[in-house]
Amino acid sequence: MRIDLNFGNIDSVETNAARRVNEGRKETNRTGRQDDATLSAGDSGIARLSASAIAAPEIRMERVTELRNSIQNGTYTVEPGAIADAILKDLF
Repeated sequence: MRIDLNFGNIDSVETNAARRVNEGRKETNRTGRQDDATLSAGDSGIARLSASAIAAPEIRMERVTELRNSIQNGTYTVEPGAIADAILKDLF
């Protein structure tokens, strides 16, 4: 699964977030007055988390290889109770 946040270039997102945190952002609205907005320092952390989520591989190949090997070796076990619990949890 891949999360696409449509940020485009993550480097520019982090740079823009950091700039807004440090300087604040001023824009003129339709009435001619200025609106002031200041983002907290946590916003740059969100940009970094978003970047790492986007950079994460869609498929964890090491886990796939591990499961494939255990199935081929006959060591893969399924716990019926855990499956039933997951199904019920998903339904409710």
